[in-house]
Amino acid sequence: MWRRFAPILMICVLGGVWHVWKQPSTVLIEPASLGRVQLYATSWCGYCESARQYFNAKGIQFEEFDVEKDVAANARALSLAGPGVPVIVVGQEVMHGFSQGEFEARFGQQQ
Repeated sequence: MWRRFAPILMICVLGGVWHVWKQPSTVLIEPASLGRVQLYATSWCGYCESARQYFNAKGIQFEEFDVEKDVAANARALSLAGPGVPVIVVGQEVMHGFSQGEFEARFGQQQ
């Protein structure tokens, strides 16, 4: 019986997640108030691409360092956050990984 309802349950759950995920953000990000934003990334990283797209959509100016092509940038990223990308530095604050919600919680203001 479970197998009969599993596809329907899966569709409902995924539909709910999609609906919540696609909701517009109520958090205001003021690009000018962020100061210097650095993104330590790779060309193939999906989370890095999400960060790039988010920054571009919000008009956030950022400086990107490819840790696979730049040895000094790789060393800086490792010293800041350990292994893994993306590493995002906003002013003096370091964020390891990227999620829109976490970024907005740290650097945004509720509208």
